[in-house]
Amino acid sequence: MKKAIALVLLISVLLTGVFAISHLSVPLGDRVYDILRSAELRGMIDQVGTVKPYPRSIVVKHLEAILQHPDVKASERTEIMQILKRFDNSFTSPKGFNEALTLGGYQSYWDEYKTGVVFGVEAGTTITKSLTVSDSYDARIRLRPYMRGDISDFLSFQMDFGLVFDRLDSRLFPPNDFTFDTDGKYDSIFNIAEEHRFYYGQFNEPELALSFLGGNLQLRWGAMARDWGVARNNLMIAGSARPFQGIETSITFTSWLNYQFITGTLGKFSPNSLITDPVENKDFFNDYFFADGQQGTEFLNNFSAHRFELNLPWGVSLGIYESVIYRQRFELGYLNPFSILLFEQINVGDFDNMFAGVDAQMLIPGFGRLYAALATTEMNDVHLDRFFKEPRNIMAFQGGVDIPLPVGRFANLTLQYTYLGPFFYSHYPVEIVTGQAGGKDVVETWDVSYVNKGRPLGYPMQPNSDEVLLRGSLGIQGGWEFEALVKYQRRSGQYGISMTDNMIYADQKAGKYADKAFNGNVFERLVSVEVGAVKRFESLPFALTGTYLFHEQWNRQRTAPTDGTHNYTVTGPWIFGRRSHALQVGIRLWY
Repeated sequence: MKKAIALVLLISVLLTGVFAISHLSVPLGDRVYDILRSAELRGMIDQVGTVKPYPRSIVVKHLEAILQHPDVKASERTEIMQILKRFDNSFTSPKGFNEALTLGGYQSYWDEYKTGVVFGVEAGTTITKSLTVSDSYDARIRLRPYMRGDISDFLSFQMDFGLVFDRLDSRLFPPNDFTFDTDGKYDSIFNIAEEHRFYYGQFNEPELALSFLGGNLQLRWGAMARDWGVARNNLMIAGSARPFQGIETSITFTSWLNYQFITGTLGKFSPNSLITDPVENKDFFNDYFFADGQQGTEFLNNFSAHRFELNLPWGVSLGIYESVIYRQRFELGYLNPFSILLFEQINVGDFDNMFAGVDAQMLIPGFGRLYAALATTEMNDVHLDRFFKEPRNIMAFQGGVDIPLPVGRFANLTLQYTYLGPFFYSHYPVEIVTGQAGGKDVVETWDVSYVNKGRPLGYPMQPNSDEVLLRGSLGIQGGWEFEALVKYQRRSGQYGISMTDNMIYADQKAGKYADKAFNGNVFERLVSVEVGAVKRFESLPFALTGTYLFHEQWNRQRTAPTDGTHNYTVTGPWIFGRRSHALQVGIRLWY
């Protein structure tokens, strides 16, 4: 055992000397996040943090710590070594065309100025085919040329340009999960008047990252997916959300106090004529996907958020966070990393969309992790007997447990419950006078709900819904990674069931909203299952993917009120809505 540990230490030292430091983020969904979670649960490393994505420098440091731990399995060591090789930042120039083809690009290092740069390309495609409907399939092609590099040991950068060519069919995916990579808009490849399924779009994921004070002060300016909090897909910023441009600051004040701040610009989605008829055009769901023109509103908004995290003894950490969404304008108070956003929102008129929450987790090495979160956008009555009933207490909460599994490589199991109350993520629209026509004011309606590029910025569900989620992941020898995901979702139809529904406070004061009754008004249920695998090859620059997708949905009749209130009624038997069995296969090149 001593010889094995000594060998691992030697390998780690050699690796540390080979790899230059990169502070670029590791994209969410990378296998490394499951590895770090498993290592935390097994007590191999300290808690990494609750704000993702992690910088490569932090990830590499923790992977090297796992590599040195005496409890790591031999097969797990092999997987970590392969990941470290994938994160290789030595900038060694390829020695020929074949090596450049394997790398997917060209790289070089300038010793005099300690500067390395890589020019490369990533590509991938997936095809999702219905197993029950012959003409139903969804195909995605993704191409991303990029340049990235490091200057000394404190600055990393990335510039890219992504193209997508898609044939969309949303019927193959659960409505809350249907998404795509394009930024801003899609255009039809063929005649828009004749074809509504083949599109092209573009996306960009630029990034500038700086690290100082031994990594205790980090700055990042970029567009990437983020996940802030203790859960899987969090309430304020979820990993399932579309990327957005943001400037971030992360400060470790002490070993027990961390602080994160972000300010950025959210995007709208302009589908032009893609959403013309929600019945005939099945590519989009008006009830789940939000676009200008579809709603007659503008979704061009700014976003600011911050989070304090306190690390306590016994593996306990507490977090408190807040955010604000406001129409695009220069508001200096929202740009100050150390402003209290709630007070700034009150000072400028109390019409922007505020969000506040707390969360906590407890890590018990060898057993698992317990976590919970509570967030609100409006709180009217804090008395215990009214806290969960009051219609104007607009809130959401999550809770779950992570457990390490004693099988395969770095195996985990997650059980999580999420509830989004009525009107959560929605907000009353803001009307802005933008000019005059014919002697009358021209008024535009600005929607400041939690929407980014047509998708929820927070948890991927509609308001007045809940979900039970079970997820397992593991790796095995031979470069195999497996994941299984089961979700059971319910949606209540009483009121406030969409981000386009906002509470009318005058009517609330007049008693036109009954007390919340979630279980008695459920009108939609959905079960979804995903079972997938990834096969990586040690000496080949691609990976193969395969996933089985299933979902089934049921509905009940929802009737609008006729008594002047806002209380819908749900009646009648459950009616089968739709069912989908599909198989998805894909290939990733140079990822």
